[in-house]
Amino acid sequence: MVVYYSLGNRKYWFATIERLIQIAGILSRKSYLLYDFDAINDTYNDWFILNEDYVRKLSEVIEEVLEEIEDEDIFNDLLVLKQVFEGGSVVFG
Repeated sequence: MVVYYSLGNRKYWFATIERLIQIAGILSRKSYLLYDFDAINDTYNDWFILNEDYVRKLSEVIEEVLEEIEDEDIFNDLLVLKQVFEGGSVVFG
């Protein structure tokens, strides 16, 4: 399991590694620019702190992809993940 947690709005999203890989595949097909960002800033108590620029770009890519998603489960996961990213500083672990 992996958890993304917003320190700003206290929202979180958790999923299995398989689901994370599936969503990462969908997002990376939409934007190769995600490879240009350093995703991790630092660590804190075994949590990884995500880079603010990476989170902002990822949120933009999710917004673009939402229009094309037909699978309801993935659509809902992306909506929640977008809410987490819009809340400020994000950690995952």
